[in-house]
Amino acid sequence: DPLPGSAAHYLKGLSENDSLDLWREFGCTGKREDLLQMFRSFDNHPLLIHIVAGEVANFPKAPFDFERWRKNTPKFDLIEKPKVSDYILEFITKHLAKTERRLLQTVCVFSSPVPFELLEILWDKTKERKSVWENPFEQKPLSLESALRSLEGRGLIAWDRNANVYDVHPIVRGRVLNIMSAKRKFDVFGTFVFELVGVPM
Repeated sequence: DPLPGSAAHYLKGLSENDSLDLWREFGCTGKREDLLQMFRSFDNHPLLIHIVAGEVANFPKAPFDFERWRKNTPKFDLIEKPKVSDYILEFITKHLAKTERRLLQTVCVFSSPVPFELLEILWDKTKERKSVWENPFEQKPLSLESALRSLEGRGLIAWDRNANVYDVHPIVRGRVLNIMSAKRKFDVFGTFVFELVGVPM
């Protein structure tokens, strides 16, 4: 309950027209009623609109085509989900390339914005080191810059260009950390603490 002298103010999602406008800004197509039905399931939350639009825009068979994406993604079902935001984030992160998923997890493990220089060191360090720690990044030719651009375009991370740091929305961080195993968190943070900071084991 509100404290004496204060009042609760609940932030609502976008209007239907603003939700559609935001969706179109990402270049994605789709029938108005189909889109609005999806948006209503998560209260027109702009973050979730961005994340789903990012997934549709990166659909290999038909980029930006919502109808084709839904037909080819039958497991994406928002009906009767107790918490749609958690479901969407878990679904999207599970369908990321392994390299991108591990990079997103690495950014989420840190409670404050992560400088590009640190991500670059972690990226390079995991390629050269030979230790008991699991490599946080899959050995693929994908560059760090490409992976960061992909995650930013999908709405999963944010890039502060002035400070050149990367961060995630609290909703994204919370969900990603919830579905990460304790071992995975230890592997990511262990790389930083034990190999970069130099804390003895």
